[in-house]
Order: sequence, then structure tokens, then C-alpha cells
Amino acid sequence: MAYYEEYFKVNEQDVRERLKFALVPPFNSEFINTIRPNPDFYGPFWIMTTIVFLLGTIGNFSNYLLSKFSDG
Repeated sequence: MAYYEEYFKVNEQDVRERLKFALVPPFNSEFINTIRPNPDFYGPFWIMTTIVFLLGTIGNFSNYLLSKFSDG
């Protein structure tokens, strides 16, 4: 765990800056220059975690709807 600890050292201001630069279309290399000194794994980790939970929720909800409204 100590090896990965350096990739999770970000503060709230870092996260806000990165979100701001990630949401605005990058017409220059400002986003890369912002994250290059201190890259982190929070973004990729939470994106994948959100996708997994979202797919699971949608799958369960669709099964519920199929069982609730199916003929039989």
C-alpha cells in the first residue's frame, strides 16, 4: 500500500482544478501541465467504481421491470 500512497495525495483544491480542466474542452495542454507534477488514481478509481455500480443498478432495475410487467 505504501507504493500507491503517493498516487492518492491530493487535496480538495487539486480535485476542483482537475475537474474544471477536465470538463472544459482542452484547447491547450493546461490540463496535462496541471496534473503532471502530482498524478493521482482517484479519478480513474471513482469512474470505474461508478460505472460498476451504475451497471449493476440498471441491470437489477431492468430485471425488476421485466418480472413486474411480464405476462405470466
